[in-house]
Amino acid sequence: MKFVFIGDIEFGRSNKKHCNFQLPNTIIQQLNAGDALFFNLETVLLPSSFDRKNNSLPNKDIHIYSDNEDGIKYLKQNIKCPIFVSIINNHTFDFGLNGYDETVKLLDKNNYKFTVKKSYYIDDKIIYLNATDHWTIIEKNNKKNPQNSNLWDKNCLLINNESQEEYTYKLLTYLNSIKNNRILIFSIHWGKNFQNNERESTYLSQTYELFFKKICDLGTDIVFGHGAHHINDKYYEIYNKKLIIYGLGDFYGDFVYKSEYHTDKSIILNYDTKTQVTEQILLSGKYSQYTDNHKISCKKPYILDYLNKEKNPAEGGNRFAHEIEMKELMPILKKYNIQINKIKKEIIYKNKTISYKDYFNNPNNKLTHYCSDKNLSKLIYEKYNIPYPKYVDIVDIQNHINSFKFPIILKPKSNGGGNGMIEDIENIDELNKNMNILDNNNYIVQEQKKGSTYRILVFNNNIIYIKRSKPPFVVGNNKDTVEALIDNLNIKLKRKNKGAYVKRISDTYIKNQGYTRKSILPYGQKLYITNVINFWNGAHDYEFINIDDVHPMNIELFLKINKAFKLNMSGIDFITNSLSKPYYLSDGNVLEVNWKPSFRPAIDFFPEPFILSLINNN
Repeated sequence: MKFVFIGDIEFGRSNKKHCNFQLPNTIIQQLNAGDALFFNLETVLLPSSFDRKNNSLPNKDIHIYSDNEDGIKYLKQNIKCPIFVSIINNHTFDFGLNGYDETVKLLDKNNYKFTVKKSYYIDDKIIYLNATDHWTIIEKNNKKNPQNSNLWDKNCLLINNESQEEYTYKLLTYLNSIKNNRILIFSIHWGKNFQNNERESTYLSQTYELFFKKICDLGTDIVFGHGAHHINDKYYEIYNKKLIIYGLGDFYGDFVYKSEYHTDKSIILNYDTKTQVTEQILLSGKYSQYTDNHKISCKKPYILDYLNKEKNPAEGGNRFAHEIEMKELMPILKKYNIQINKIKKEIIYKNKTISYKDYFNNPNNKLTHYCSDKNLSKLIYEKYNIPYPKYVDIVDIQNHINSFKFPIILKPKSNGGGNGMIEDIENIDELNKNMNILDNNNYIVQEQKKGSTYRILVFNNNIIYIKRSKPPFVVGNNKDTVEALIDNLNIKLKRKNKGAYVKRISDTYIKNQGYTRKSILPYGQKLYITNVINFWNGAHDYEFINIDDVHPMNIELFLKINKAFKLNMSGIDFITNSLSKPYYLSDGNVLEVNWKPSFRPAIDFFPEPFILSLINNN
């Protein structure tokens, strides 16, 4: 069987603090990938008419509840496999036995699978047992309010002393004797909030590994642990062909963000009981305000990384710098004793941590937003006297048309990679014709520059490489039309990367070379087919430029651009007639500044300079 495990879910904390439960389709697909889904519920589910005041458990500082069924219904409607819920934890009886009974009724009404009090769940495939080792993580409350411990002890499997531990061993031994071909799963809410918290302790917080392994030896097939509110340092292991989950973090709900524990992150863990193969999907979470703007907010997950997949990035723009996790870089990292934490997306060097989640850039740097908006980029260019092709919003072009030199380009304000671009506009009539079919609020008009296009990778005020992108071309065979040759080229390019092929074919560029799309290209004749030169438009080939051959004024300009946007890493797209001449003598212009650039060529060709730039700056 294949099982899917996630961490804790809260549907809110009160009638005023309610999380509007919604999941991205990518996550819903993952939750439906197994024969059953498992999670821990940290919310008491109550009807709106429930008397919370008279049922609220005294001498307990936190009471968590939801007074509507929206979250439970949404999950059940979208997940097609059986859903097993752990409801035995430190919030089970926040509203006494009556609140517990209401939770059970609502789960049963929506066909969830769960245990009732001290019993276990059993069907023809699964035996499921649920326990906790605490009703509070604060030791003084345990001593001061023993009546609360009695409530948990009488009505659920509470493992908070040696006697209860021994009872658990006997119960699991019995369940193992009757399981036959079933899978025996032990779900436990254990330990203190935040694993390294020295101020708190629970019964199993010091001996949990020994306990989990012992119950595996007694026949438990899967231990599903939860409760720390973050991904545990060792969040799972395979022990004697048994799965032990220590903690996957908070999946969804009303949880406060603690940066030191990376509580925004959690794990989806897929497990094949036959092969003991696991897949781990790393999630991060966005925190949004409640409708009443209460300071506590709802955490909503999105997929950050597929941890089992080999990293083979072609271009940038990802949530984190994939290239750092490539196996090709491992020898250099080992040479300099650099460790990688793939969960926290951090590099550890000499006891210092360096985040690579945002391509080594500061996530609070507001200027990163300027990189993806051409009008905002222009503000930086003009402030720091950085050359760029003249452009204005398309709606303002009539006021500036006399100052523009043709040919011109129409570009979306926010798209990259040449998407949506219309180039080689030679006159006002062509401009007006294109303006009539475009969303004029989303486009700019830009002078079209001539020259070679370069990508400059700057990292920590060092230029790692400069590469010239080679324009895509076809070669004639004296048989096929230009159009057919382009189709064949695109088939080959799509095999390398299905999204990176020649989309923007320039008929004017082809015409200037003496051909059309319908021409039969002579044997051996090379024909360039686009002047939109970037990876996503089929420019896969490139050559590196010796930095010593680049004029010092250009080097100074590239470093100034990186500094102007306050970036640690940038990929600068630059067009010029010659890098060996100063930019102001060679019509050099910045086309774009990328704050999440691919640096795959640095890993393949310049790994040591790249790593030295990383560690010498930290």
